Formats: sequence, structure tokens, C-alpha cells
Amino acid sequence: MDKNSKYEAKNHPQFDEITSNGDGTADLMFNVEPDSVYLQFRDMSQAGDKAMVDIPTVKKTVSKEYLINTYYKTDEQRKHVDNCSKSILSEEVWDKQYDKSMHLDDN
Repeated sequence: MDKNSKYEAKNHPQFDEITSNGDGTADLMFNVEPDSVYLQFRDMSQAGDKAMVDIPTVKKTVSKEYLINTYYKTDEQRKHVDNCSKSILSEEVWDKQYDKSMHLDDN
């Protein structure tokens, strides 16, 4: 979810968000600053039988330099990260695809 999208105004306006599950278990909220990236996510290792709201939130700040040197240094790493980023759909695009798939049954 792009913090500049129409969807973000009702959720977390200071963050962008990536979710792959829809129930919060795999959500990653982030904010890119000039020299660092602020991350916020649920610590699922402490989930147990807890409701999502009761699972502790992890907040971290990671330098861009660390991320680049660790995950984006070699050609192979850059290719992998670039391919992953290209596969992430915006909320608007996902909604359009989901709406189309829901209407396939209407015919």
C-alpha cells in the first residue's frame, strides 16, 4: 500500500505497507528516510494463541547503507531484489485484478 494512495488515508498515513496475507500476520509497514528505513511489524514468534492485536509490534530502524551492503551489493542480489519489487502490486492494481476475478463467476 502506497502511503500516497487513496487507501492509505484511512490506515497509516506515515507508512507504506506490504502485506501478503491480509490478516496482519505478514504485514510490514515501512517509511523510507534519507539515510534509513523505519520498519514496523508483528513479532509472530510471540503469537501463540494471542489475538493479532495482542501480538507485540517490533519497531526497527535500519540504515540504507546496511541494507544495500547486505542485500543489494552483487549483481545477483540486485537482480533478485529488482525482480521481487516488480512483482509487488499496488493496492489499486490488486483491487482491479480481484474485482475482475470476482466478476468472472457472473457470466
